[in-house]
Amino acid sequence: SEKILSLESDKASTIHLVIQNDAAESKILFLSLSEVSDFSESASKTFTVEPYQSTNIFLPLNINSNVEEGTYTAIVELSDGSSILASDTITINIGDAEEASESPGYLSLGLSKTNLVILNLLMIIILLVFIVLLKHI
Repeated sequence: SEKILSLESDKASTIHLVIQNDAAESKILFLSLSEVSDFSESASKTFTVEPYQSTNIFLPLNINSNVEEGTYTAIVELSDGSSILASDTITINIGDAEEASESPGYLSLGLSKTNLVILNLLMIIILLVFIVLLKHI
């Protein structure tokens, strides 16, 4: 499934993910947003998930002020420090403030219902891959 975020240029936003630990021990994990140098700053988070618990992770997405309008991609990766547990590509559409206010699919500091659905689908995909990988440990 395709994951798309639409943003205004020169704005900050957040990518929200929920990570579930189905293992019997705590896990220290790393979530990163990479391959964004064309339009944003890379971001990462280190966090611990207790056994059989879930945690909310918010990755900042700060759009560069000089970025041109267009479509960009980024990679979201979940790792345990030694190997990548899950990885997915997201598409980010960047427009100007006028287009963003006229188009219902655009983010401007808040999340629309469409964007929440898209982010939840991304989270579910990453979570499913993470669960499958944990079962193999």
